[in-house]
Amino acid sequence: MTDKEMAEEYFEELRKKKIPFNIPNVIKEIKQAYLAGLKAGRPEWHKVADGDLPKETGEYLTNIGVLIWDYYADGRYGWHTKNCEFCDCCDDVDSDEVIAWCEIPKYTEE
Repeated sequence: MTDKEMAEEYFEELRKKKIPFNIPNVIKEIKQAYLAGLKAGRPEWHKVADGDLPKETGEYLTNIGVLIWDYYADGRYGWHTKNCEFCDCCDDVDSDEVIAWCEIPKYTEE
């Protein structure tokens, strides 16, 4: 279902509850507010092909799972897996495997 379809469905649910929203501007504003809420609640994905890489080292959600963006001793940055608990090693990830990444969403009580 697209975002616009979800906004329409939400508005129809309000209409079924007999909430009087017959003024065209109010209808438009309700749908725009719903769409803005959807957008605000989604993580922002970054495309590696656009040169959009993390500014800081750390864990990130990628198209192939949670990886670490790290600075290596030879002066380059790259992706690798988390360290294994048993052998304390990690695997480098080929740069062409990661096509997109985003910040890992934080849990909140709200």
